[in-house]
Amino acid sequence: MSKLIRLVSMVVILNLGASVFADTSSFLGGVVGALITSNNQTQHTKHTSTRKAYKRKSSIPKDCSSERWVTHTLENKQNATNYQGILVSYDDMGETLIKLAIKTAIPSMFKSGDVMQVTVKFSKGERFATGKIDQEGKNILISGMDAIYITNKLKSSSYVKIDFVNNKYCTRLKGSSKSIQSVVSAAAFYKNNRPNYVQEARLSRAVTAHTNHAMRVASNQKEFAEKVVGIRPKSDLDKADGNIYDSKIQYYKPGSEEIGEMWVDWYIDDEKGPLMRLNFMDPTHQYENKTHIIKISLMPIEVPCNIDLKIKSDASTSPSCKIVKNLLRADKWGKIAKEKEMKRQFTKKVSYIQGDEKSKISLSINFKVYEDGAMSAQVEHMKYGFPNRFNFTLTNALELANYIEKTRKKAHKKWLNKTRTTEELDALFD
Repeated sequence: MSKLIRLVSMVVILNLGASVFADTSSFLGGVVGALITSNNQTQHTKHTSTRKAYKRKSSIPKDCSSERWVTHTLENKQNATNYQGILVSYDDMGETLIKLAIKTAIPSMFKSGDVMQVTVKFSKGERFATGKIDQEGKNILISGMDAIYITNKLKSSSYVKIDFVNNKYCTRLKGSSKSIQSVVSAAAFYKNNRPNYVQEARLSRAVTAHTNHAMRVASNQKEFAEKVVGIRPKSDLDKADGNIYDSKIQYYKPGSEEIGEMWVDWYIDDEKGPLMRLNFMDPTHQYENKTHIIKISLMPIEVPCNIDLKIKSDASTSPSCKIVKNLLRADKWGKIAKEKEMKRQFTKKVSYIQGDEKSKISLSINFKVYEDGAMSAQVEHMKYGFPNRFNFTLTNALELANYIEKTRKKAHKKWLNKTRTTEELDALFD
């Protein structure tokens, strides 16, 4: 019995010892682990505190503005800018155009249209471009290959610096690629669809072809003329054929800003015989500048003109003689008005050259005085109640009268030479 009790006691003691040993081992393991963890954290903290923080350096200059690029519409064209002095656009032909604002006044020696060098520096690379001062003197315009190069660099760079006379500024290029590409696309569309594009291209080809043809003809004529010198006799006659004119006279349309020039020639009509033409031109017309023609009969061309103002014209007087006499009479009335210091609106018809007030088509000369004392002689061509009026200063009216008389004398000589019989011509050379 006692042995059994001792055995049980030993088992209990052994179990208690194992339990205590297990608890002790667990405790010691926890303490050691805590010490190891604490030591690692201390070493990590020391390593972190000794490491220096890395900060990336920017290559963009500090003075560069940072506004974002946008697109907007100006004069029906798309533009790209960040409102800091640079604008990307295109001209009327759809070609790339760059505008650089003149922020600081440039020397007065530079005028509109002058060319100057512009230094354009990017984050990578630079270009020495050529620009022109615009008409208002507020911008430098860059076009051509310089504009194309700069446009491409603006899309891929981070900043751009501009430098020209008295002007230096810098701007970042945030959003420039998207904005400029939108303008480039708009320029391409405008170039291919702009108004009169097809007509302009056709006209350009026609002008080029005409110029080349004219140069070839002129060259051939010059070469031929050099070959025939001394073979054919040279004419000693003056410009009596009538269809070659050597002077022009200015006129103006009453009540408008239209001005122009006119000249006089003569020709033979198959039905009406010899006629004189007053050709009025408008220099503002691009293709056809002969705007009005007045035809005056030279018959009877065999009779010389009598320009004596004391002798009145009758039914037998040639209309070409009447217009000379009436222009001279308008000049005489102008001297009277000047002598009387006349300054008021006044119009007086000098006379009809062809037709009368009841005719469907008529030609007359009017004398006019204005409120400031200015005077003019007016050629009035009436067609079915619709007038065409051409005003001349009195000085130009006298020049026109001399021009008409000179042309009539040439026509008179030419006509007599053509209509003389063989006997009459033979009698000239005895």
